[in-house]
Amino acid sequence: MNPYLSYKLKILSLFSILLVVYIHAYTFDIAPDTGALTDQKSYNSFIQDFISQGVARVAVPIFFAISGYLFFLNFIPSATEYLKKYRKRFQSLVIPFLLWSLYGILLYFLLQLAPNSELFFKNRLIRNFDVPQFFSTLLQHPIPYQLWFLHDLIFLVLLSPLIWVYVRYLQLPGVLLLVLLWVWKFDVSFFQTESLLFFSLGAFLTLRPYVLLKVHQSAAATSALPGWLLLLLLKTWLSHTDFEPVLVVQLLHKIAILVGLVATWMSFDKAFYQEVPDRESPLLTLASYSFFIYAFHEPVLTIFKKGLLYFLGSGDLSTLLVYLLAPLFIIGLSVALGFALKKILPGLYAIATGGR
Repeated sequence: MNPYLSYKLKILSLFSILLVVYIHAYTFDIAPDTGALTDQKSYNSFIQDFISQGVARVAVPIFFAISGYLFFLNFIPSATEYLKKYRKRFQSLVIPFLLWSLYGILLYFLLQLAPNSELFFKNRLIRNFDVPQFFSTLLQHPIPYQLWFLHDLIFLVLLSPLIWVYVRYLQLPGVLLLVLLWVWKFDVSFFQTESLLFFSLGAFLTLRPYVLLKVHQSAAATSALPGWLLLLLLKTWLSHTDFEPVLVVQLLHKIAILVGLVATWMSFDKAFYQEVPDRESPLLTLASYSFFIYAFHEPVLTIFKKGLLYFLGSGDLSTLLVYLLAPLFIIGLSVALGFALKKILPGLYAIATGGR
């Protein structure tokens, strides 16, 4: 792979996982596309909607697009190639999924042994699980709920022969059809259309390598980021004024994600295009812990948030401070623990991160 493109994908993955942590830092109940569910709209809900329901919503599409691109990069379809890919993804997806899901169950079980723990764990008392509940939690509804991404990715990898044929022969019209299904929210039970769309987009981009290799330094690249942020401000404002019809806000939400992908990609070149830094650069070092941050941050972030809100109260200022600061603490904790585990138990770290 082109060294600059490799660097770009690693840093964008890091950027995306930091945004995912902020999505999960939300201190309100949330409605998809339209933001915070609260009768008292305020500066607090506006800021959280702008970040978590705006800026951060490019993160998951970036992850799936990168995953699809890397899976099909230099791909030659054959039974041998698919078996090779399946073996590799079993180590990098299935084993980490099972390990981190089991970790979530064990963590909750240990925390629920503490006195008065029912104040914080009202839904899942692990000690009361029967066998079907245990396996349902382990495989279908993991406590670290961010594992849905790996869950979807595992199914997409299994369907990769069909996805490759679809993308190879339908090309751009096939991708545009998936865009329509995504906008329409045509999901199926075992994965989301969003996952299929952006994984397929990554596959399609392997057929158009010049698209990703182009370095953007034009006036359009300069205006892409502020244009996207203005669009997000409009969408957030409309959602906070209970704009009717809601369908307009939902459509703006999807458009903003697509615009955000382009803006993020182009803005990276404006900010970072240079000689590819050596492997010891701080950003690349931090990026090497991206998967560990992803896998570890929940349910620890939720537990930490609940604890802070229990002591600080639920006022606008306190909940906003928890929203802004709790993710920074959890990200720092994730990196510190990842670094320690990598030093002390490198074999376990390699298994937990799928060899990343």
